[in-house]
Amino acid sequence: GAGAATSISAAGSRHTVVSRTRNVQHEDSGSDLAALCAEAATEAIGDLGTYWVNSVRPFALKGSPYLRPPVAGGITRLALERREDGAGVAGHEGEGGAATTLRTRARLLAEHDRSVCEFECRCGVAGAAADGQDTVVFEGTAWCIATKLGPKLEPAVVPPVPLGEEEREESTLRYKALKQRPKIAVVREPSAEASGEAAARLLSLTLGDTPTLGDEQLASALSRSGAGRQKFTVPVQDVCGDAGPVVAEGLSGVPQPG
Repeated sequence: GAGAATSISAAGSRHTVVSRTRNVQHEDSGSDLAALCAEAATEAIGDLGTYWVNSVRPFALKGSPYLRPPVAGGITRLALERREDGAGVAGHEGEGGAATTLRTRARLLAEHDRSVCEFECRCGVAGAAADGQDTVVFEGTAWCIATKLGPKLEPAVVPPVPLGEEEREESTLRYKALKQRPKIAVVREPSAEASGEAAARLLSLTLGDTPTLGDEQLASALSRSGAGRQKFTVPVQDVCGDAGPVVAEGLSGVPQPG
């Protein structure tokens, strides 16, 4: 089976770096090395992120946002890029040709807007280089948030990370670039189909002698009675195009003042 070991580096009284080694059987390496590195990175960053977002609970005073029940650190984005010097170690075997030792290192870089933690991560094969040193196969960054335990995943405040002025400026630029990443436009095929056949047909216009509410109001405004009009039908060929015949027929049915 695969073995695992963990080492932690501390900055002050809180840890910001975690390093793990994992022995992978030779038959499980090969083309699955990318998946193994992604899995190892997710575990290391998830554990370090959960530790960090809860790291100030023992020191929190009354009224502090960190005086709260434990929260979880969740990865929202993980991007790993394959290194050129690690392209040929996918089938590397460890001592005795039985296993490959995968080494993963995660480091906390910064905190942004009291809501997001930034991490860097490197995954490599121990002793794969020509000089016996570790060979980095994948490296990248990850972003982690704090969420309260429960079904709604309500966000929680993230503790600050002590940084120098230069480090803070660099982390701010990285965060700004992340938020300004262009969104990929989704182009979808139209679901409607065009048709060359027209189903329109001409309708005849019929005016009756039964007054409507609008007719009564119009007749009252003109001091005329709406009754006494004759029913007539406008010929179909005169409905479209020239509106003169329609207007003439309409006016012919209006009683003239005596």
